[in-house]
Amino acid sequence: MRKTKKEFNWGPVSDIMSGLMIVFLFIAVSFMRNQQEQAKRSTKDRVEIYAALTNKLQPLIENNIITINETNLAIRFVDTNIVYFQNNQSKTLPEFQKKHSALQPRLQS
Repeated sequence: MRKTKKEFNWGPVSDIMSGLMIVFLFIAVSFMRNQQEQAKRSTKDRVEIYAALTNKLQPLIENNIITINETNLAIRFVDTNIVYFQNNQSKTLPEFQKKHSALQPRLQS
């Protein structure tokens, strides 16, 4: 039985698509492995930075002047009675400048 010109065989097209799917699968797996390795390095770096900050700022932490958030490494002043800014102003008040000046040299060294 002979094929007429109007018949079309999908075999070669499906083989090409299967090959492309395998290539994209390998690319996706490679990308996911890279992301996992980068996440591990990021976590390791964050733990090291937290340990260094905690070590360097230990006197301020022990005296309840500041706290350090372990997840995002934010340094926060504990004293909530001090107003750091006046309303609609960008300049800090002298009380905050005193606390900040005690913290600044430790962070720069």
